[in-house]
Amino acid sequence: MAEVFLATEAMATRFELYLIGSDPARLRAVGEEALAEIRQLDRLLSRFRPDSDIGRINAAKAGEKVRVDGRTFRLLQEAIAISQKTEGAFDISVGPLLRCWGIAHQRDRLPSVKEREKARLLVGPHHLQLDQRTLTVEKDADQVQVDLGAIGKGYALDRAVQILLDQGMTSFFLHGGTSSAIGWGEREKGQPWTVALGNQSNGNEEPITLALNNVALSVSTPLGRFSTLTPNGKPSRRGRLIGHTIDPRTGLPVKGPTLSAVLSPSATVADALSTAALIAHTNELHRWVAVFPKEIILICHKGRWKRFAGSVPQRGFSIPSALRQ
Repeated sequence: MAEVFLATEAMATRFELYLIGSDPARLRAVGEEALAEIRQLDRLLSRFRPDSDIGRINAAKAGEKVRVDGRTFRLLQEAIAISQKTEGAFDISVGPLLRCWGIAHQRDRLPSVKEREKARLLVGPHHLQLDQRTLTVEKDADQVQVDLGAIGKGYALDRAVQILLDQGMTSFFLHGGTSSAIGWGEREKGQPWTVALGNQSNGNEEPITLALNNVALSVSTPLGRFSTLTPNGKPSRRGRLIGHTIDPRTGLPVKGPTLSAVLSPSATVADALSTAALIAHTNELHRWVAVFPKEIILICHKGRWKRFAGSVPQRGFSIPSALRQ
């Protein structure tokens, strides 16, 4: 069997694709088609491109209808549905809060309570009106801003995987920036695709290993970027340590788990839910398994892992026995 490796840059990260099959030329051709879809989605979904669908939505005035690509529209629909299911812990309209904290442009600052509350009032899916007949999006305030950074990579993986499956691919591994991945089929000699998760709170602990077979994994952590800020909003060694995951409901950086991981048949859901899980309280996670019955949520907090699983039997992956309780 032949193995082909392909990669591309998109969504401010690197996507890598491993394909196994009997015809290297066909593997490469199909793989390139899948990666091209990811690059095209980047052009549609990036908030940094003024000509993207999201760029045009963010620049639009209140009441202005913005027509978008069907793929963008479907992602917005799913994102809003996930926001409702997670009780607002996941929210693509978090843009005003990211700007308020300076995260949107990597110029971190500590906003006043008044600034934070003003930004928080602009957050929520009710600020967006979607018209499926015309594929248009309308905001109810000029300052409403959409950010798909916590769901876009997962959606890109799902779209690329659909192309691979439609073209008859049966064994592949695709990841975006190492935080979102899908393993399909098996590697050579019947071995599963595996992913190791390190414990961010204690680098001396052994990582856990997850085996993926026709399932997606997404991992989120607030440890990716931290800033130490003082009340005047400027970086300082003596200021507060501020993470870059914001709770849309409070407008404050999260102080919860050091890592969350979600296993799901959908990379889109896994991507969004792994971010929301960093924000959620334990009682919320217990409620979520009823509305996400096919998902498994793994939380690492202070060196300890905890598992929240839906009611539908999970297939396609294995987890360490210590996490099955």
